[in-house]
Amino acid sequence: MLNCKTVVKKISSDEKISWMHRLEIKLHLMMCHHCGKYAKQLKLISTGLKKALSLISTKDVKKVEDQVIQKMKSSSNSKE
Repeated sequence: MLNCKTVVKKISSDEKISWMHRLEIKLHLMMCHHCGKYAKQLKLISTGLKKALSLISTKDVKKVEDQVIQKMKSSSNSKE
């Protein structure tokens, strides 16, 4: 049986896994409360991020990027 560390690595990565490993992971998630909770939170975060990113346009992303870069530059200038 898989341990928690292995399960967390597998469900957090984007790599393809065999049906046998998926079955082992599902069994572990059914028996381990902590990993099951982690998997649900990970899925919720992923779904939320995908939804949020689909709602913003490329222009908005560029605008936010520019603001972050500007704030980082002003922050590093104030430390000097």
